[in-house]
Amino acid sequence: MAAFVSYALDLAKLTVEYSEEMQEEQHATTQQEQEDRVACYQRFCDQQCKNDKTSRILQATFGEDFAREYLQQVLFDNPH
Repeated sequence: MAAFVSYALDLAKLTVEYSEEMQEEQHATTQQEQEDRVACYQRFCDQQCKNDKTSRILQATFGEDFAREYLQQVLFDNPH
């Protein structure tokens, strides 16, 4: 369980760092560059939600419904 918590915290930190970088660079990039980054982030979220290893750990601990919602709405909330 500790390994998963550490993993989840690392992902949250990366998300915050990404968000901060996006805010800093928002004015310095073109619209196309911003759209490309959002598309890349969306692909990342989609792939992470399909990650069997993460999903199985959450399902075993919290149940299938909770695991699915947690992955899609908390860890990898995809803005599309």
